Amino acid sequence: STLRRLENMGAQTYIIAGNHDVIDQQGRSSALEPIRAIGFQYIDIIHDIKKRFYKGITIVALPHISKARAIEQGFKGVQDYIDIKSMRIEEVLPEDKPVIVIGHHNIAGAKTGTEGFMIKGAQEEFPKVLKESKKVNYIFNGHIHKPQVIPNESGAPIIITGDIQCNDFGERLDQKQFFHLTVEV
Repeated sequence: STLRRLENMGAQTYIIAGNHDVIDQQGRSSALEPIRAIGFQYIDIIHDIKKRFYKGITIVALPHISKARAIEQGFKGVQDYIDIKSMRIEEVLPEDKPVIVIGHHNIAGAKTGTEGFMIKGAQEEFPKVLKESKKVNYIFNGHIHKPQVIPNESGAPIIITGDIQCNDFGERLDQKQFFHLTVEV
């Protein structure tokens, strides 16, 4: 499998949970759990907002979070959870080392494909504090199926990776892509 090849190469890989990975209403179970159960050393499955450190690079992960999970942790809702946890993380980000944010949320101004009909007003937005942070060098975001780069005057450009495969005929003309990022530290 692709994951086994990445593992054998020693390529640190981060997989963040998305809305399609959740398999129960409480958001406690994920289709990614079997990957975690394999016990890969270099494949990191992320279900909660957190920081990771890799060779001098700070990686901030913003996976999809269920409403039940946010409320269980004492937040008013998902957007509240995302905004407050992101603010706490942004306050302690280094200013002198690369910071990469990977997320799975809506982005204001993004062009959607056919999934746009399902997500209008229903999903949480990428946190403003990280979009505008001068400490962030790269922002990669999933969730939106149409690959694109959104200029961001106040921070790093937002690279929407899009799906790696077509989900319906509305995406048949989209150029699908895969990212391999090399950062000099």
